[in-house]
Amino acid sequence: MAAADTAGGICAFRNIPPDAAGTITVESKTNFLSAVTRGRIDAIAKPIHLSRTLIVIESDVRDDQQRLVARVIQSQLVLAQ
Repeated sequence: MAAADTAGGICAFRNIPPDAAGTITVESKTNFLSAVTRGRIDAIAKPIHLSRTLIVIESDVRDDQQRLVARVIQSQLVLAQ
């Protein structure tokens, strides 16, 4: 969850409007699909909704065998300057 939250925050920040001050997470939902007990994970985030006030990000977490182990949807409020 922490890796997906970080990836989602970076993705949201990279997609804010030019006049925005940043974002803040207002909601986050994680579906854990499988356990990872060793090896590495990768979190890939992509925006699924971009507006001047809200950014919604979907992040997939995969293990080193590329199996989907978690999916996170988070909403980021865009902060005005």
